[in-house]
Amino acid sequence: MLYTTLVSALSILALLNLEYMIRTNDVMSKKTKYYFRLSTWAIILCTAAEVMTLYLDNGLAAYRSASIFFDMLGFAVSPFIPLLTGRAIRRQRPSHLTIFWIPPVINLLAAFLSAWFPILFYVSPANIYQRGQFFGVFVFAYISGMIYLLTESLQETIQYQIKNRPVLLFLFAFLLLGTTFQIADYNLRLSWVCVSFVMCLYYTNCSEMYHQIDGVTGLLNRSVYENWVRRMDGRKGIVIIYLDIDCFKQVNDRYGHLFGDRCLADIAAQISRHFARLGPCFRIGGDEFCVVCHNKDEGLISRACERFDQRIQQLRQTQEPDLPLVSWGYALYDGQKGQIEQAIARADRQMYACKASRRGAAGSTKA
Repeated sequence: MLYTTLVSALSILALLNLEYMIRTNDVMSKKTKYYFRLSTWAIILCTAAEVMTLYLDNGLAAYRSASIFFDMLGFAVSPFIPLLTGRAIRRQRPSHLTIFWIPPVINLLAAFLSAWFPILFYVSPANIYQRGQFFGVFVFAYISGMIYLLTESLQETIQYQIKNRPVLLFLFAFLLLGTTFQIADYNLRLSWVCVSFVMCLYYTNCSEMYHQIDGVTGLLNRSVYENWVRRMDGRKGIVIIYLDIDCFKQVNDRYGHLFGDRCLADIAAQISRHFARLGPCFRIGGDEFCVVCHNKDEGLISRACERFDQRIQQLRQTQEPDLPLVSWGYALYDGQKGQIEQAIARADRQMYACKASRRGAAGSTKA
């Protein structure tokens, strides 16, 4: 009992420190921090409730009401923790996973009714805890919440091209293992220690992910690009695509920076849509983008660039006539050590040749 109390107290202290880190984080949005803090306080609450039941489920009838209250609290809140965490990491992307909130809501009702009926748990008149006839409802609600969080996490890594899926899978496997042990033997009291440990690592992982993402476009940022280029030096079969928005300064001067940011976001969304399957997409400057392709099929890359061009033209015709065009160029890197910068320079020159040809075409049209 003392060991469990001390470990739980250390977990709560770690979570309080985590709550402070979340609250003072200047990278995450207000909404992201809100849900991370909410899930952290929920873990603290459930951890404290478990410690209380450890002392109250002692066979003394005088403590039965308090024991029921803390058991009910733990059962009711637990399945919502992965849901709140999932809401924290989902930014502006629409979700079709609302159905996963139904089992925790049903479990909440069952936990409340368990104070009078042996549904999820039962505390006898002598204050002895037992699992209820429908304890599986709680297990199902908790697992559904974990599936929701895992799905949202994996979708987030896919959308932002973050290579941390093995870390996420390890964290979920670790948590599942610890929770399974406690379901198998209630007296082990491992689950909330595991949850606290995983929550700290999960937040750290998410915080690192947000530091890699450009805040305006949602693409990988310049710092990640530079590290990526260094790692690619010496590897064969790489194609560098450079993209630059035409006359972007004039767009900002004429329509303002809010409109300019919206153009950046719209163009970045099309870059991700057309090139993400070829390789990571980066915003490397104010109006400059780069894609590092792992496929050296120039025909495939050329077609992707042409489809991208067509889509931008379509958006100009149907949605936003003032959306600027985007010039692009690409170059093959043959894998010679120390020569990747030359390949980048060739892609840059081709991009500027594309930009110059468009200016020339525009000039001849006016003439």
